[in-house]
Amino acid sequence: MNADDLEQTELFGTVGGVDDGGRPAVRRFIPKPPTGPQIEPPERSSGRREVYEDWRRAEGREAYDFIEREALDRLRRGDKRISVGLLTEMARDRLKVRVLNAHRAHIADDLVIEHPPLLELIQRNYRPSEHRDEGGVDESEDD
Repeated sequence: MNADDLEQTELFGTVGGVDDGGRPAVRRFIPKPPTGPQIEPPERSSGRREVYEDWRRAEGREAYDFIEREALDRLRRGDKRISVGLLTEMARDRLKVRVLNAHRAHIADDLVIEHPPLLELIQRNYRPSEHRDEGGVDESEDD
């Protein structure tokens, strides 16, 4: 089978480096996504603060408590940087809970509000969507 024999729905990838002529040593034909187990995507509004707060009060309580404990342990150990993304992955893995990526920014905000020493260790980025009014105008002050 060669690439011309493939349907439009397939593509190919390479495995095993290149041969003497610089061509892929092994070519495997793989289907285009989606493949594997499928989950329902989160609602478009899932990044909103209200959705996060509902999650934190309900099924997210255990995950947030775990992330908070880990962050404080790292602060006590003297870590110079704390990754909320890493702590979120740890919570997912160890507790087998669902934590949306959209919640990570809110988790970081809550951690530094509740534990000010974490402010210097947790990176938090400017989020334009949180500074827009209902008409989509950025309300932040210009410097």
